[in-house]
Amino acid sequence: MFDKYISLRDADSILYSVDISEKAVAQARKLVSSRAKLTHEDSVAYLTQLVAKLSGEGKTIDLLYLDSFDVDWVYWQPSAIHHLKELCAAMRGIRKDTLVVVDDCPLEASYVNTQSKTDFVAGPFVGGKGRLVADFAGACGAKLHFAAYQAGWTGF
Repeated sequence: MFDKYISLRDADSILYSVDISEKAVAQARKLVSSRAKLTHEDSVAYLTQLVAKLSGEGKTIDLLYLDSFDVDWVYWQPSAIHHLKELCAAMRGIRKDTLVVVDDCPLEASYVNTQSKTDFVAGPFVGGKGRLVADFAGACGAKLHFAAYQAGWTGF
């Protein structure tokens, strides 16, 4: 989908994507154009290197889409921590208008059900893989543009 999008933009648009699975990268290469630069590596290390490369070229990131770690809905912390690490690795390469999107982070709420009513204790808040990115975004004053199953911010 992102490869198709950049094909509709100017000729300088490039899609950078990284995956820890060599097999997934090989499969994806069969489906995308030469403007998609696919890399088999750990995403945090890759983003650190990519930002340094882009910075040296005077370039920045237009869209940072984070979806590299499967979420466990009971034990969500490892995936949320990983996505926060990715954001930190990319921070020097994003602008105030860069859209940062995290997948697998539906809105959540804490509530108590009694026989006669439901009382909300907390929420709604961005959950899942985006929970810590959302906390960081709030602390930075970033603007939340949407939150459904994906959440997106600008203004980091």
